[in-house]
Amino acid sequence: MGDPKKGAGPLEGGRPRKKVTTKVKRVTASTLKAGGTGRNPVHGRELQEMRLQARKMKGGIKSKNSAVRKMVVKTVTRRILKPLRHVEALEAVRSGLLPQELNILIERGYARAELVRLVGPRSTIERKLSGSIRLDLQESDRLARLSRIIAKAEAVFGNAEKARHWMERPSSRLPRGESPLSLLDTDGGTQVVTERLLQIEHGIFA
Repeated sequence: MGDPKKGAGPLEGGRPRKKVTTKVKRVTASTLKAGGTGRNPVHGRELQEMRLQARKMKGGIKSKNSAVRKMVVKTVTRRILKPLRHVEALEAVRSGLLPQELNILIERGYARAELVRLVGPRSTIERKLSGSIRLDLQESDRLARLSRIIAKAEAVFGNAEKARHWMERPSSRLPRGESPLSLLDTDGGTQVVTERLLQIEHGIFA
């Protein structure tokens, strides 16, 4: 039993357990309040995990306090910054992408004519390319979708060249034996290609 003058319960690190527990709760609550900003509150499973970590810290030491603080900050940062990246991409598409961004994909070896077809009418895109005229909303959205799928393929295969070969090669596992790249002219085709990439990523080849 602890000394009644110093508080009930065993001592750890020279301090009563009750005081350590109170500090843990205060650190966790204040960190959430500082990181949440009211726009993207932490909730659901992540909040439950943080509360579980805080409960495990009862009777802990300062090094554990630091670990929980880092965990909370990391979680809050992830919840706030990830949506912001999507918002920035959305605003860029709405503002109109520059057609020259197609050159990034052309430099990777993709056929210029095929990329232009996937983004919009050839005459229109070629005219905008030569005059540096921004793409409209639909054209920008198609270019962003094209870039996103190619980036996903490169992440799955770990190599830009391997990704390009897969994107351009006809596949019997895709509708009408088409190549993944040729399917990116529609939202439905893009969904099929995305699902196929996820299967490859998780080792499902059938």
